[in-house]
Amino acid sequence: MNITSSYNVKLLDTTSAIKATTKIYQKAVEYLIVVVDAEWTALAPIYSISTQKAQSAVERMVHGTKKNPWPRHDFDSRFYKFPSYFRRAAISAALGAVSSYRSQLKNWEDAGRTGKKPKLAARRNAMPVFFKDNMSRSDAMLIGESGCVGLKLYNGSDWVWVNIPCRRQDIKYLVKHWHGVNASAPTLVAERKPRRRNVYYLR
Repeated sequence: MNITSSYNVKLLDTTSAIKATTKIYQKAVEYLIVVVDAEWTALAPIYSISTQKAQSAVERMVHGTKKNPWPRHDFDSRFYKFPSYFRRAAISAALGAVSSYRSQLKNWEDAGRTGKKPKLAARRNAMPVFFKDNMSRSDAMLIGESGCVGLKLYNGSDWVWVNIPCRRQDIKYLVKHWHGVNASAPTLVAERKPRRRNVYYLR
């Protein structure tokens, strides 16, 4: 039997880069929600067959490559050097948000347009996922050889690797109870304390 569990590791260094990374990621999700909604007529049949194919279709619309030099939307200029793994996670979040909204809208229309019309909220409290090796380095921390986790963060002008110290008792817990487990990519979690700045965790 497979058992899945989660644990929040408290980040002790509330560096401004964490806040900047969260902010730019949420702006990317907001931008992509608007794009996906505008392109939904073309995307809906693809999304119904394969979410991965829909993700690839959106990526072609917003991200330029040698084979795709002129994407329809200017994501790259707005989010310069945005990491590919963050971009794909943001696209997935946007697809999920628009799909849910469109389903609610159809249900409202089928019910005779009674009640309040659903609205698409582009601004969302989406939190970034730090994919292993590409966006996070946590192997040494998980076995107790390091008190820090490496995260690729936005410092206001570029994406750089930053070692963030973690709470000692969290590392001890992971070493004792999570030895040999297959850890998934950690998600950043923010907890707002009264009259204090956000406290951040990796889940």
